[in-house]
Amino acid sequence: MDILIPYDAKADADGWRRAVGVAIVPPGAIRMVIHLWDNLGEGTDSTVWFDSLNVYRMPLNNSAPTQK
Repeated sequence: MDILIPYDAKADADGWRRAVGVAIVPPGAIRMVIHLWDNLGEGTDSTVWFDSLNVYRMPLNNSAPTQK
């Protein structure tokens, strides 16, 4: 299962763009693997840096109201 987490469209004052997303791990899974990558396209001489990765386990809120 792949989950795409897009970047903010605009970089901050230091040139960094933030990416925030949520992945729901399927029941019975024993691990989640995170791969960081970017597709800069062929022929580019740009460099991609990833910094300050944070991953949090969040409990499911089964009491949340459902939409009707």
